[in-house]
Amino acid sequence: MRDVLLDLASCYGINTLIANAGHIVEGDFVLPGHISSLKKAKENLLKKIRPQMIGLVDSFYLRDSMLKSELTYGNPYEVLLL
Repeated sequence: MRDVLLDLASCYGINTLIANAGHIVEGDFVLPGHISSLKKAKENLLKKIRPQMIGLVDSFYLRDSMLKSELTYGNPYEVLLL
């Protein structure tokens, strides 16, 4: 569980950095080339946590109406396994 939550927190942090990339680059905190590395790291993390997504979504008790995902239509296990 610790590893999954660490990956989820890392993904959130990287996504926040990417969302504010203009300010971060403008402030000379990172080089523009580092943003592409962050995007690649985010994609790798998303691939890594995908098998645990149903459990994560269920554990946070998110309403189906809040999700814009295939998880909310029909049987989520069938959608993920196809």
